[in-house]
Order: sequence, then structure tokens, then C-alpha cells
Amino acid sequence: MKLAQHTILTLFYSISSLASLSVFQPGLAAPALCPLLDSGMELATGPVDDEAPVDLSANSIRYQTRTLVEAHGEVLASQPHRRIATENLFYDIEDHFISTHGPTIYVDNQALFRGENLNYSLADKTGQIEEVFYQFFDLQVQGFAEEISLKSSGLVVLEDATYTACPLNDRSWYIQADRLQLDNDKSQGRAQSISLHLFSVPLLYLPLLQFPLGDKRMSGILPISLSRSQEDGFGIQIPIYWNIAPNQDATITPDLIEHRGLLLRNQYRFLTEEHTSTWQLDIIENDKKLEERREHVQLHHAWTPTRRWLGTAELNYVSDVDFLTDFEEGTRLTTLTHLENELSALYTSPQWIFESRLLGFQTIDETIPEALDPYRKLPQLLVTSQLPTIGWGIRPQISSELVYFDKEDAITGARADLIVGLSRPWRKAAGYFVPNVQLRHTAYELDPLVSTQTDTQRRTLPIFSVDGGVFLERDLSLLDSQFLQTLEPHLFYLNIPKRRQEDIPIFDTTIPDFNFARLFQINRFSGADRIGDTEQFSVAVTSRLFSNTTSEELIKGTIGQIIYLQDREVDILANTTETRSTSDLLGELNINFSNDWRFNTFLQYDPFDNRMDKASTAVTYRKRGQRGAKLEYRFDRVLFEQTVVGFYWPVFQRVNGFANWNYSVRDNATVDSYAGFEYNSCCWSIAVLARQYVRDETGDKNTAIQAQLELKGLGKIGNKITEQIQKDIFSQS
Repeated sequence: MKLAQHTILTLFYSISSLASLSVFQPGLAAPALCPLLDSGMELATGPVDDEAPVDLSANSIRYQTRTLVEAHGEVLASQPHRRIATENLFYDIEDHFISTHGPTIYVDNQALFRGENLNYSLADKTGQIEEVFYQFFDLQVQGFAEEISLKSSGLVVLEDATYTACPLNDRSWYIQADRLQLDNDKSQGRAQSISLHLFSVPLLYLPLLQFPLGDKRMSGILPISLSRSQEDGFGIQIPIYWNIAPNQDATITPDLIEHRGLLLRNQYRFLTEEHTSTWQLDIIENDKKLEERREHVQLHHAWTPTRRWLGTAELNYVSDVDFLTDFEEGTRLTTLTHLENELSALYTSPQWIFESRLLGFQTIDETIPEALDPYRKLPQLLVTSQLPTIGWGIRPQISSELVYFDKEDAITGARADLIVGLSRPWRKAAGYFVPNVQLRHTAYELDPLVSTQTDTQRRTLPIFSVDGGVFLERDLSLLDSQFLQTLEPHLFYLNIPKRRQEDIPIFDTTIPDFNFARLFQINRFSGADRIGDTEQFSVAVTSRLFSNTTSEELIKGTIGQIIYLQDREVDILANTTETRSTSDLLGELNINFSNDWRFNTFLQYDPFDNRMDKASTAVTYRKRGQRGAKLEYRFDRVLFEQTVVGFYWPVFQRVNGFANWNYSVRDNATVDSYAGFEYNSCCWSIAVLARQYVRDETGDKNTAIQAQLELKGLGKIGNKITEQIQKDIFSQS
């Protein structure tokens, strides 16, 4: 009687095993399912042995024939991990067949049946029981059936059956089916004439349904999503999953939006030993607001013809700049300015890495001037060495790039960049010392816009650096506890002479954000169009505090800065010289007060103007997914100043409240906020969320209400509210 270890009707709203049916993600604790009915007998925990002798006890036992045993009164028949309790039992020893008359309880390691008139062949593993209440332990589901038949092939058939994860006599939800067939060998189920009842009210009827009993995918309907927003009105998504082949599937999602019309979302996936591909095509034939056709196309493809080769394709297209803002929920896309399109091929060997790329962009932010659009790279060729040492521990380095930059109404041309170098690393447990010398040559062949511009440029310069650090540690006694404290100074020396570069065009070079990683990088610019002149020391010191008992890192603090020994004359803009003797000061502190409480802060301080350029501070509390809270402050002197407050907390028994508020201090306005509640019983839960968020760069806001209903053991209907809580409250910063 081996039953599948998966939800029997996982399937009314969720047919595919591609996504978990559990509403609770890692970090959020799932409430316990409903307790099983106490059968009065010890539950089995191991495999049933059908060949083992049957132990029989009763008030009276007698032989009708030499092979037929009759037992009456408090009868208990048992084998290893199987029990049958009844008042009247007949056992045919020769045919290995048991039959009962009257009320009967059957328990094994998979299920409990409490019904009438059991007939079961131990030899064939077949049988029937009538008017039965059943429970499947692994699934934690139960119900009633007029008859349950057990077939030798592993098929279980339930006639005129109900199915629910709720306790006995709890009518919160249940499924009524004329016939259920559970085929364990094929890991498939089949149901006929199904109706879903919610609080005893029938909501939906299906004449036929097939569903998985394991990891096999099957075609069907995925979770339905419902929403209501101020901008678009009522919305309903009904994803239809099509299991085309073992290595192919498609999801077709009609998205009916009240104020816009029908958006058809289509996803196709393909997988072989060499290829992995995902296609996305979203089309709204006639947007009622704009009265035009709109579409979105996306392709991800990876090709691995051999162990060393990898080819990838990343293609993106939207028909208009507002498509993603209009049809993608939330604020994560409001800062997206360009869509990237790329074709690449990568070859790796033990000593070399070769990569070729074609890179283009679609601008989706119409406020960006055309002159600031990024260059296309048609093509870009990269070679990087992974060469072994050549003697005395000396390691050679070679890397090169050849790329052609293309853009309308702009200087175009090719750039070749070659770096050769030698390093001699010394690494020990107590520290490291790595001197490095490089020669970098960059050449340009340009197509200038006017004849007065030069069509060739050359730049060659040496680069010398030394990277070193030590690891010091000591035992520390504090507050009657023992700790291990480390001190890790890190020193980096860099020398790059000045070369005239103002005539070189800017193709892909920018000034990246300043952070701890930038302290120890050779070029203060990204890209090869500018190589910053400098003589500098980068200094950073990290100290950690570890518990001697648990070896956990309790505190980590780091402070760092660059000390410049000369002015820097090379910049993206011509005729600018940087005369400051030090960089901004960086500081970071992480404290783990306990497994539940954490404190993190980062500061970027400008000592010359005596001002803070960037800062972030967060205090978080997370208790085993049962409750959580956070208070966060984020500041960027140029871009934003925001506070974030969020919590997920028990309010009453079975009721949790949650909220998240992202507030812009600089704009004196809310960026994104939501609040709601979640009710959990052991067999169903509901979550309701009201949300307001900035939908685009103009500051327009949208208000939406979302609802999620989970019928545990069946599936869930609605938006992924708990995934939002997981990301905002329980994810690690």
C-alpha cells in the first residue's frame, strides 16, 4: 500500500511541480499541519512485511477448517508495521487473505482506514474497505470514501470520496470527487467530477483532472492570481502549464486587466545536455488606455557543445518605454534605463580564457539624451591567461582586449588593449606579500566625426604595485567570557605615471562607486579609455571578534582610506586635477548580538568638506521565522535619503500582522509601503495586503490590494505575499 509522498490533489490550482506549493519560504516558519486522528494503536514507522506471519489475538479463536481461522471479540491481527483491529475476522492461512465483518481499523506505515468490511489479500497486496474514513500520513490529508480499492499495481481507487487537510468535522475546505485514482508507479493521479467546497459552499467544478503524485510535471492550471489596483482596476491571471515533453514545457498566462484588456504572457523552456533556453513573449493586442499593440520579448539561451565551450544569448525588447513599468509590479524597474542584448562565446583551458561578445542596448528611459546612450560593442574579443609559475615563484600575466565601438552620430572606432606583467606572491598563514609589475599598451583606430580629429591614438605606461597584509590574533577575556580577537592590517602601494589621454574618446569608461574593493584596485576608472595616474598607499585595518565556545564571528569592523603622494591629473573631463591628499574615509561595522539580533553600518566620509557622502545603518531582529523586524537608514548625498521600517509579528493567536514602509526623507514622500495581516489555521491560511508604491520616475503612485488564500495540502490562490515578506523582512542584508 505504498502511497505517493506528495499532495494527492496538489492540483486543483497547482498542477506543476516546478514551484513549491508551500506558501512559506525559507526564513518564514510554516505552521504545523492539523494533527492526525488517534487510532488507538501505535503507528508503524518501518516498511510492511507482507510475507511475515500474522499474529492474531481475540476473545475467541477457532479453526473452521485446517487453513481457515475465525476470530471474534477485540480482534487484533498484526504483522511488522501493520495492525488490523475489528470484532469479527476471518484469515485464510493458505491464500494469505484477511476479511472482516463490521467496523474495522487498518493502520500501517502509510495510512489509516477506519471503515466497514475489509477484504485484503496479503499475497496479492489487493483489497477493499467500505464506508471508510482515511488518512494518508505523509501527505497529512484525510477524508471519507464509499469504498477504497487497493490494486496490486500500486493503484489506489477511492469512490465517492472527499479530500481535505482539515481535521475531522472541520468544513473549512474540502474536495468532493466521484472517483479518485492514485497510480503510485506512474506518480500520477486522476479525478472525475470534482467540486471544491469552501466553508461548505461549492465554488468550482471540473469534470476531469489529472495531477502529479511526485516530481513528474503534468499539464494543467497553476496558481491563479487576483489583484485590484487604482491604476489598472481588477486583474486576474490564470497560468496554464503545458508539459510538452520531458525536456520542454510552456506556460501560457492570460492576464485580464480591467482598464487595459487581455495581456497574453507566454513562456517556453527547452533543455538538453547542450542547450538551456527560456523564451518569453508578452503581447497585449490592444491596450485600451493607449489604443495600441504592445509587446515584450526576452530570450535566455546557453549552449555547451563541449566541456570547455560556453555560448550564451541574452536578448531583450520592448515595444515602448513604459511596458515594464505598466506590467511589472513594484518599484524595482523604475531605475532601469537600458535593456541589454548580448551574444557571447567563452572558451576555457587550463592556461587561457577566450571570450567573444556582441553587445547592444535598447534605451527605455526616454529622458536620457541620445548622446549619452552606451556604445555598442561589435565585437569584443577578450583573452586572459592563467599561466603557471616560470621559476622562483614568478607568475606571468597576459590579458588583452580588442573591441569595436559603434554609435550613431558619434566618434566610433576600434580599441586594442594589452596588459603583460609579472608577480611574485609570498603567502603564509600569518600574512602575504605580492609585488606586481605590468606594462599596459592601448591603441585606437578611430572614425572621427570631423577631419580635424586624429584617427589614431596610442598610450603605453608601466604599472607597479605591492599588496601585503598580516593576520594577528590574541585571546581576549571579557565579561567572564573567552574570545579570539584578530587584527588584520592591509597595505597596498600603487604607482602609475601620468600619460596624456585627453584626446582619447570615452567609449565605456566611468567612475565607479567608491567602496572597500576600490581601495585595492589598480585603475580608479572602469574601462580602458582612462588609466589614472597616481602614487598612493591604500590602508585598511580589519578586526574580528570570535566566540571561543561556538567559533562564530560576533563583531567585524573595518576602516580604510587611500593616501595620495601626488596630485592626479588624469580624469574623464579634460583640464581637471585632483589635489586632495586622501580619499574619502570608509568604515564598516557588523555586530551579531545573538542569533536573532544584528547590527550593520557603513559610512563614507569626506574629510575635506567635512560631510558624509554615503551611509547605511540597519538593525534587524529575526526569530526562527516566527517574527521579525528591521529599522534601516540609507543615505547617498547625490541620489537619496531613505528610511525603511518593517515587521512581521504575531498579533493574536493564529493572526500575524506585517508592514513595510520605505520613506524618502529628501522628498518628504513615501516610496513604497504596504501593510496587511495573515491568518493561519492548520489547514488553510489567508493573507491580505494593501500597498502603495511609486510606479515610475515621474513619481506617479499606484495603490493595489492583493489577497492570497492557501488551502494546505491543495495549493494556493493569489499573489505571492509571503515571498514579499521573506524578501523585505527575513532576507539577510
